[in-house]
Amino acid sequence: MGKSKELVLEAVEDLPKTLIRARIASGMTQEGLAHRLGVKTQQIQRYEATEYESASFARILKVVQALGLRMPKPARLVRESR
Repeated sequence: MGKSKELVLEAVEDLPKTLIRARIASGMTQEGLAHRLGVKTQQIQRYEATEYESASFARILKVVQALGLRMPKPARLVRESR
């Protein structure tokens, strides 16, 4: 069984950069991710160049799954006091 590598997501806003870092850390190319998702490599290049701005939530979930990412603990939403 392989060792688990941890990427910490401090804020939801950091998710796009975390997805890119996770892909790179796993050794997966943009082409490899595209193949897993059944899209063209250029689509992954566009997603990453724009930090997944044009990607739907459903697509982002598929990227998370394709990269084998998971959250080991339930997420907590913390309301900031203003």
